[in-house]
Amino acid sequence: MFRKFLILTISVFFILSGCEILTKDSYDFYDEVNTTDLSNESINNIKIGSSKNEIIKVLGTPEQVEQSDDIYKNIVYEKQGLNFLLENNKLVEYRVSVKKYPSSKQVKVGDKKQDVIDKYGEDYYIKKDGDGTVASIGYFDKTNYLHMEFGLLDDKVIFIIVVDIS
Repeated sequence: MFRKFLILTISVFFILSGCEILTKDSYDFYDEVNTTDLSNESINNIKIGSSKNEIIKVLGTPEQVEQSDDIYKNIVYEKQGLNFLLENNKLVEYRVSVKKYPSSKQVKVGDKKQDVIDKYGEDYYIKKDGDGTVASIGYFDKTNYLHMEFGLLDDKVIFIIVVDIS
């Protein structure tokens, strides 16, 4: 009786949690893919490692600056579809959600998944949602310690994110 109850409890847990523990994080794929050169990635010459002042010099005053603690700061240009995360005043992650800012290889929001693969190559991982649909494809630059992910909806890019993984 106890065994049946235990099996039922575990089954209900998996159903309610959406099998979250079975979903892979982007970094779980690091060892599964070869490196891709992402060293030229930037937005109007704003690259990973840029300072807050360099970002503001290029894009102007941000609409919002969120300070989460003494180390992290989030700079938001919502109307321009840009979000920058700084750690100790250095850019460690940025996200693009509009067509205006293409990647270094001219992939932009709205492009097809195949366009990403054609321009960035076959050394990518696929991350799926809980229902099995493709949620994103990503690349790692293991030499320059960069990670790039293209969020997808219906096989079209809906955001581009570049992250310092050093």
